[in-house]
Amino acid sequence: MLLAQSAAARMEEADPTASIALAEDGIALARAAAAPDIEALALGVLGRTLATHGRVDEGLARLREAIELAEDVGSLQGRVMGVATIATILARWGRSREALADIDAAIAAADDAGLGRSLGARLIAQAAPRADVIFIP
Repeated sequence: MLLAQSAAARMEEADPTASIALAEDGIALARAAAAPDIEALALGVLGRTLATHGRVDEGLARLREAIELAEDVGSLQGRVMGVATIATILARWGRSREALADIDAAIAAADDAGLGRSLGARLIAQAAPRADVIFIP
């Protein structure tokens, strides 16, 4: 967990090399320890770092892996954070319709689990500070 947190602390640096290396080490250790919750966290950090630094599709793929693991371990919070991160990245790179489709899918899944209202409120709260980046042509 510490490697993933260290990677997260460095993901906004101009040179993402250290963050990427720490996240990859965290993923490897989590897999060796059979800790999918920690692996999901490290994958999420790796995905956000890659996408933020221009490797968008590769980053989105890692984030989707993180969401799958979060679902496997029953972490709705992990799914919400993953979807919110993906939506923000997609919106920042001009892919707003994809962002909305991901949010709709997450809300539908939460509705099925009886948690739609709390998920919707959380997604809105996370998106509000970033509303300036969501533009639907």
